[in-house]
Amino acid sequence: MNEKHKRAHKLAVSIIVPLIVFFILMLIAANIITFLATTFGAIAGIIAFGVSATTIIYGMIYCIVYAS
Repeated sequence: MNEKHKRAHKLAVSIIVPLIVFFILMLIAANIITFLATTFGAIAGIIAFGVSATTIIYGMIYCIVYAS
């Protein structure tokens, strides 16, 4: 390897390595964000389902009590 080639190689490494690291970090961040969004979505869904189910049950009880 001559000096010019070494310098070019070093430059390429100093550009490519940070790009790869950045790309990996972005992928990890995207996965974490997706996971959090999914988790929060699931929790919100469970809460909403719980509330609506409770409302329906109370509605049924109220109808039964009111009807009898």
